[in-house]
This record gives sequence, C-alpha cells and structure tokens, in this order.
Amino acid sequence: MDATLAALRTWIETTGQQWLADDNITGIDIAHKVVEGMTLDAVCLRFTVHRKLAAADPAATIPPYVSIGERIVPTDVIEARPLAAARQPARAHA
Repeated sequence: MDATLAALRTWIETTGQQWLADDNITGIDIAHKVVEGMTLDAVCLRFTVHRKLAAADPAATIPPYVSIGERIVPTDVIEARPLAAARQPARAHA
C-alpha cells in the first residue's frame, strides 16, 4: 500500500497540478471513495470543486478513473463547503 500511496502523491504533485489550473477545482487529495453516502474501502483521488458540473459536458468532467502506471485509480468529486466566517471573540470593556 505504501507504494500505491507514493504513486498517488507523485501523481497529485505532477499531473494533478494541471487539473488545478481549472478554476472550478480547488484541491486534490487521497481518500476513500464515497458512493451514495457510504464510504468504500477503495482508495481514490478525490477532487474538490466549487460546484459539480453536468456530466453531459465531457470537457468539464473529471474521469471516473485515472491511469497511474499500471494502476487504474478511481476518482471521486465533492463540492467544497463554504467556510464559516472567522469571528473575533468579544472583548471585555473596562
């Protein structure tokens, strides 16, 4: 498994950088694939996007699998959740 993780990390640092040039893609990491809310044992490349696009647009679609050497690795796509605004704690007035 260590060799697989190393190959995935290398892919993210090289080929993955080309995907990050797309303004809609905010990140790529290694995770377990989630299908219909269930986490599977399969390790995948997870793409985080601002919003999922229609599958009818092949140019905008992240493929369901990528080839990394001899390996076929599944992908997963999730929408980024908006971050809550950071709040400053109230200060006590003397």
